[in-house]
Amino acid sequence: MTLVLGGNIHYYACGHTSRGFVSLLDSSLQDIRTIYLIRGEHAFGASDFMREFGRSAASEGEEVWVIHSPFLRGGIDGIVMPESRMAVIAESGLRGEPLRCPDADIRSIDWTDVYDKRRLADREEELARLREAMEQSFSAAYARFAEALRVHDDWERIYITNLDKQATVELAARTAERMLGNARRPGRQTRTFLRFLGAATPDGARDFVPRLTKGLKRYLLKGRPGSGKSTLLGRVAAEAASRGFDTEIYRCGFDPASLDMVIVRELGVTIFDSTAPHEYFPERESDEIIDMYETCIRPGTDETFAGEIAALSEAYKTEMKEAIGHLARARSHFDRIVQIYAGAFDYISADLLKSDLRQEWSKRLSLKKA
Repeated sequence: MTLVLGGNIHYYACGHTSRGFVSLLDSSLQDIRTIYLIRGEHAFGASDFMREFGRSAASEGEEVWVIHSPFLRGGIDGIVMPESRMAVIAESGLRGEPLRCPDADIRSIDWTDVYDKRRLADREEELARLREAMEQSFSAAYARFAEALRVHDDWERIYITNLDKQATVELAARTAERMLGNARRPGRQTRTFLRFLGAATPDGARDFVPRLTKGLKRYLLKGRPGSGKSTLLGRVAAEAASRGFDTEIYRCGFDPASLDMVIVRELGVTIFDSTAPHEYFPERESDEIIDMYETCIRPGTDETFAGEIAALSEAYKTEMKEAIGHLARARSHFDRIVQIYAGAFDYISADLLKSDLRQEWSKRLSLKKA
């Protein structure tokens, strides 16, 4: 079940990438004053509980950011309410990464209290074997993603060596002007929110482009690997920030060093890499295409290097398929772990814990209204 309410933003803040597990969660928590951190290795039922928090906030007219899990089908890693400066985060989605929010009041919710610890103790050896197998599958996935990146780098080099760099600079400047016009907010301190456009999941590549771009003027960026799309996006983001606007920068879920989308929500505009695996085509009257291959790459490059490009494309797909397979195996081990935890779940203790938190949540909402 997904949280579908007006005014919500859905995205990924963590990813299984060619550079291992990467978390951008801290960026979503800037200016957040209170964080409820659900502690526990495997917080069975935590996603539904966080959705309840999100629905409660949305019913009060708040904007809600829904942070989806790149690993669990239908799972979420957190809920952020930027107006009330509150968040609920599942520690299990961080894979050991610490929260770096020194100015926030972090209130721990010990989810281990809702399990029968004696039942878990009886299965500890089995759990240890499953954890080890899961981590081995993650490591294998990251190794295959890293190899896919090496192949992708070779693919990019073909186009980089045939790139008109001055044309990319000029196109970036023209694009920024088209998107931003004469809009400026001088003297304003801006914020940049770092997120992932999509994610490599055990079910394949996934993204939230339609939801993220709902109601926005969209520029669909086309091109080949190495044709300068990420560089152009970086220049547009820098220009928007220099003019005093907050920016949402969405990194690539495969290579987090690369950018895939920029949103300037205050101006109602976005530009994003609209090539596979998040390939979209104009479907709204206001959609526009910006084709970097056509503008910035030497004509005939595709034809000249057709054989090499085809081989690299096939090698890349093979590595990615193997990586996704390892992620799927990691989740199969995780699913068995969850089954064990579910068998030890104490619903009465969970209901008491949820009730206490609901009361605290209601008080905070009442204080906000006062």
